[in-house]
Amino acid sequence: KLVTALGVMRLVEAGQLDLDADVSDTLGWRLRHPQFPDTPITLRLLLSHRASLTDAAGYYAVPLGGQVSQVLADPRAWDAKHAPGTFFRYANIDFPLIASVMEKATGERFDQLMDRLVIQPLKLSACFNWASCDQATLARAVVLYDAEHKPVRDDLHGQRPECPVVAASAGNCDLSRWRAADNGALFAPQGGLRIWAKDLATIGRLLLNQGEVDGVRLLSPTSVQTL
Repeated sequence: KLVTALGVMRLVEAGQLDLDADVSDTLGWRLRHPQFPDTPITLRLLLSHRASLTDAAGYYAVPLGGQVSQVLADPRAWDAKHAPGTFFRYANIDFPLIASVMEKATGERFDQLMDRLVIQPLKLSACFNWASCDQATLARAVVLYDAEHKPVRDDLHGQRPECPVVAASAGNCDLSRWRAADNGALFAPQGGLRIWAKDLATIGRLLLNQGEVDGVRLLSPTSVQTL
């Protein structure tokens, strides 16, 4: 989420996004809390977990060819007690929506956009959901195990995953089916970044040094303060 937010702020600095604009205007479809339909939802609210969304309807398993808006049609996706902007409630689903806004504003697939905005400028060995990582990075994949020591994620054995996203219902993994803003969950902007500790430390140094690291100015000090 932190690295996704860096990408958002780069687009804000470029004038392609506005933290306080109604994201519906960018998405091309109306994003509103059913109980509070007159309250716009903005990137600032999504980034700060104040958009009155919850994870109760799911957030990451929208398949290729699906639409994240389908999740929001479920009443459980919304905090019925609080209007947007009035309450903090941590919700992973905020970030697939943010990724959808980023895609629509740029016309670029989220993982490739983040590669351009953050990963390449900082020379990081990182990627979202393995799609753009090189072979050396794949070889260093760390397996996530459950409590019974069974592999849950990234048991790759040095091989690229057959499908880096949730495949379509028929098992199809043709990424040419991607359409900007339909499904920002595909490359897991809420937690799909694969990055090693040294590069994560580079992100930390970037923030400590007000947006500049190793001679690269990624963000202005003002943007870092906003974050």
